[in-house]
Amino acid sequence: MDISFEEGQLHFQFKNVQAGAKFDEQPPGSPDHNFLAGRGLKPVDFIIETADRVLFIEIKDPEHTRAKRQAVAEFKKKVQGVVLRDELVRKCRDTYLYRTCTHNLPRKDIHYYVLITGLNVQDLSTLTKQLLDQLPVLLERDAELRNLRQHGQQWDNFVTASVAFNLRTWQAQFPDFLVERRAAE
Repeated sequence: MDISFEEGQLHFQFKNVQAGAKFDEQPPGSPDHNFLAGRGLKPVDFIIETADRVLFIEIKDPEHTRAKRQAVAEFKKKVQGVVLRDELVRKCRDTYLYRTCTHNLPRKDIHYYVLITGLNVQDLSTLTKQLLDQLPVLLERDAELRNLRQHGQQWDNFVTASVAFNLRTWQAQFPDFLVERRAAE
């Protein structure tokens, strides 16, 4: 199935996916909204399920055409320090925790993708490394945990990838997950 979402001026089209939700915009009164808001949890923007993985996707668009100069400057400061990293880590952890506790997470690998418009490749690489250092990402070297998983014990889901992208690198990596900027209203 194909799913489309709007996030500010960005239009997303996810082709050939099994399910998807704009997770940070649950309707008031829904169980997800009440649980997340009532406990101070910060969700990711989208959750997309493909045949072999679950994608947690967070979007930051400092290049939004209505972004104020001061807000863009403040965002750039967040990128250079740990504020952005900490915010992104919290969103992934909170979403993972919530979906695991509600038994609403398929037994698939989880990939955490962050799309930030306007970041250069060096900043993307630095942010990716920071996320990998802070998230409980299952790496190839984690043979002991992989062994538990293969034998169906306790650890069914892991974040197995965490990568930061800009628009150009996103389009190159995900030709079936289209992103385009729509005109400002």
